[in-house]
Amino acid sequence: MGGAPLTPQATTGACVAANYWDVGVRGDTGPGNHGSGVTLSASDSVLTAGSGVTGSGNSTSAPSFVSSYCDGSRTPPEAVAAGVVPAAAVGWQVPPGIADATVPNPIFNLTPSATVDEGNNWVNLNWGPLSMTNPAVAGGAYGNYGGGLALGNYAITAATSARVTGANFTDAPAYDFFNTPRKPGGSTDAGAVRFTSAGGSSEFTLSPSAVDFGLVPAHSPTTLDQDIQVINTGSAPLTFGNAVINCAGVATGCNVPSFSIQSNTCTGTTIGAGESCVINVVFNPVSTSQAQRNANLAVTLGGTTQTVALSGHDTIATITVSAITPALTANPANTAAVTGTITVTNTINPNTNPDAGPYLPTTITLTPLTATGTFALGGTCAVGTPINAGGTVVPPVPGSSCTITITYAPPVGATGAALNGRVNLLVTGYGTVSTNPIINTNFNAN
Repeated sequence: MGGAPLTPQATTGACVAANYWDVGVRGDTGPGNHGSGVTLSASDSVLTAGSGVTGSGNSTSAPSFVSSYCDGSRTPPEAVAAGVVPAAAVGWQVPPGIADATVPNPIFNLTPSATVDEGNNWVNLNWGPLSMTNPAVAGGAYGNYGGGLALGNYAITAATSARVTGANFTDAPAYDFFNTPRKPGGSTDAGAVRFTSAGGSSEFTLSPSAVDFGLVPAHSPTTLDQDIQVINTGSAPLTFGNAVINCAGVATGCNVPSFSIQSNTCTGTTIGAGESCVINVVFNPVSTSQAQRNANLAVTLGGTTQTVALSGHDTIATITVSAITPALTANPANTAAVTGTITVTNTINPNTNPDAGPYLPTTITLTPLTATGTFALGGTCAVGTPINAGGTVVPPVPGSSCTITITYAPPVGATGAALNGRVNLLVTGYGTVSTNPIINTNFNAN
């Protein structure tokens, strides 16, 4: 504000005659002066005419507030001296304080502690009224002071001429100050509420608000489902509309086919206050290429839509298989058990390849091809245990390699050709470019 001194307020929140300057920058001297070198740009706001702010979607029309409220004295104008009726709250007044060097310092009270300046000047604090209503007005069911009309400019009696659209509409919360849906269309009212003829609390929550399926090896089947709860956190029953997967608001990498709704217990229901239903979502790896994939699960309930962010990354592995060491054959032939070790390594580098991921073994079997001797399978590789990317990183990433051992025990007392045996090792899994087994090899032993 600028110009002559303001007319004192006669009542709490009264809007006295004044010249209003809505927003400005330090260094400016008036609505039309931009000596700071900066001009603010507001959008979808209700502003005083000639406020010196540029932007789109603004309105200078009266916003039809239920009750206008203007800041003023922190002590209510209605406040009177103690003992005089009617008494009214005067806010919290902080008594003179003490220097922070003075001990003991009182704690957990409203006595300030500070250090005076070189001129021995002291600043006392006071604030108030700590109320959302006029403290001198009696009202409500019990006729208490402060029970009158709420002070504040958040309630409106008609739709505002400033309608929020576009990016600001996307950013606006799903519910207004009174927990009523504020976005059942392509626009809403500026401010804390949307004008509606019906009130009531019709709020719902999606939990969790984001689901990340993590790194999923290429060619993997559909993942295990993730449960998303739809909870009616309001006080009014809500009718379920629909649940769809889409790209609305997804900045990059949106791929709707990568996600699907496996089951939905919300369909066709009306969810009572405090009740919930469950939507199950799965991630479908794409075999043609590897990438981070994103989408939204959009759930509409009671005419309001909220979203859950979905993400998943189908990845690729590069597998190398070492020769068996030592070999299971010897000259002269083995007369005692011998164990050979094979090392399986995922060599792809996660530091240079953003799509690097694990290899997940699904089959590790050892099948004798002759009845000569016995073969036993061992090692650290296991079905369902991923072999992580990074076997060539120095030092290697933990779990980037594992071993498979084959132990051959020749027949007791056998000689010559009777010592010869043969076995097949088969290892299959998900994560490589090809769906072929990474090992399908016959090994001779004697």
